[in-house]
Amino acid sequence: PRGDGIVYEGSFVDGEMEGQGRRTYWNDAVYEGSFHRGERHGHGVMITTDERYEGEWADNKRNGYGKLILATGERIEAFFVDHRPHGRGQWICETTGCQYDGEWE
Repeated sequence: PRGDGIVYEGSFVDGEMEGQGRRTYWNDAVYEGSFHRGERHGHGVMITTDERYEGEWADNKRNGYGKLILATGERIEAFFVDHRPHGRGQWICETTGCQYDGEWE
């Protein structure tokens, strides 16, 4: 554990998180998956009080295909670039039945 309330369980290389691991943050968010040079990178799952994302990461951001489920019941299945949907994907709202199937820029 670090002094800032963050806990990491997993492997280290040269003092940085590397490979598979689990990181719990000060706000109880949890990331479990791949790390590279201390950052979320590769496949992983991030769960916060507001959302759950499972998919690809690069440089600590959602990058690549993933599924984002919001606490509101909305679900986005799409490619992500720099944490935002980009390109082809779907947005589905379970509570109201609304749906979007198309492109994000």
